[in-house]
Amino acid sequence: QTNTQTNTQTNTQTNTQTNTQTTVNAILREIQRNPKVSRKQLSELLLKSPETIKKGIAKLKATGKIVREGPQTYGGMWKVIDSDIN
Repeated sequence: QTNTQTNTQTNTQTNTQTNTQTTVNAILREIQRNPKVSRKQLSELLLKSPETIKKGIAKLKATGKIVREGPQTYGGMWKVIDSDIN
């Protein structure tokens, strides 16, 4: 590989990680504003695909930042455990 190819790959990976973290932080902020927000609403508010929202929520759950209380579908709400945004 040339240096240009390596730099391009590194930049792409860094940008992807930054974009992912930005999305996760935005999801966390919206959940703090409205604990009853749905994934569909998050998708519409943040202009991200439902799959991106699903992955972001999974990351927040895996890192212990949020949990779901009540029903997992209609009627439940998010509880923010750790509001520290990275």
